[in-house]
Amino acid sequence: MVHKYSQWNISKSKGDEIAHKYITECLCENERYRMNIKELINLLNIKTKHINFINRNQKKPFSVYIKDIYGSFIQFIDNHLNYGIMDNSYVVLINHKNINSTQFNINTWEMIKTEEDFILV
Repeated sequence: MVHKYSQWNISKSKGDEIAHKYITECLCENERYRMNIKELINLLNIKTKHINFINRNQKKPFSVYIKDIYGSFIQFIDNHLNYGIMDNSYVVLINHKNINSTQFNINTWEMIKTEEDFILV
């Protein structure tokens, strides 16, 4: 459940910017552009501990911010097209560098180009 009256010192847009920066950085460090969800959350908490996420005058880890704003880390990932969930336990970076990789087995998928992005069906 997403809380409507959260009082964070960082706006949602700034939080999204931080999230995308560090999630992409973590996933790019792995040659397969993927990471276990729990490991990724732990690594994100470590990499963002220098950023003060403050709610009700208490410093909170990054994962608490994401959970409070989006309901869960998985919901955050599902809301953005540049990430995907594989085997219910891995977060995968989906971009032009790895979209044709054999790990996605996209031979059976159809790519539809839209004005702003693409959709895999």
